[in-house]
Order: sequence, then C-alpha cells, then structure tokens
Amino acid sequence: MDVRAGGEPVITGLTNPNEQVLDLPAGMVSADVVLAGTEDVVLGPADLDLGEGVNTIVYAWGSAEDGTLDLAVQTIDGLHSAPEGVPSGQGGLMDSSMLMVLAAAGAAGVLAAGGLVARRATQRG
Repeated sequence: MDVRAGGEPVITGLTNPNEQVLDLPAGMVSADVVLAGTEDVVLGPADLDLGEGVNTIVYAWGSAEDGTLDLAVQTIDGLHSAPEGVPSGQGGLMDSSMLMVLAAAGAAGVLAAGGLVARRATQRG
C-alpha cells in the first residue's frame, strides 16, 4: 500500500508487518491509503491533527481484498521540542543605571570618610 497526505504519496510500497516513521510539521493532515502504485483509495481519507510534541501513530489493519481495512490512531503527548530559551529576567543582576547610583554613593562615602580623617588629623596637631 501507499500512504498519501494531501493527495501526495509520503510512504510507498508499505507491506505488513513493516512500518514507516515520518517527521512532519504540526498541523492538520488529510491522509488516505491506496493500493501500491495506483489511485484506488482503500482507506480514508482521515483527518489527522498532528500536534506539536505529540507522536501520532496510525495503525491500519484488515484486508484490502476483502474490503475490511480500518485504522486506529494513538497519540503520545508531552514530547515537545526543546525550548529555545528560558525567560529569566536579569538573573538577579542589577541594571547599569542602578550600578551608576551605587558607584556614585560609594564615591561620596569615600570622600566623606576622607574628609573625616583629614579633620581628625588637623584637630590633633
């Protein structure tokens, strides 16, 4: 059998008990099964909602000759792709304007302490 998605073959010559794995983008796909190398639809079309991070497994069983083909869909979720980043704000770091304020306050403290030492030195002498 051949499996088509959107009318185009995505798997060709599939035979029982073999399987084929596809990596498709998330979205809605209309799929059907045709006899290998023909346009004779023997199953479907079936609308499959392929979700992000979801493994969608489609089983076909029965006999094309006897007209008893059917399908079952199984999904396994929670398999989302890796994040591209994690928003973390500034990670506990101060921004540059806060650093300037602290630097100015520190410089003023040093100057004030220096003036206090100079006054004490002149009072002793």
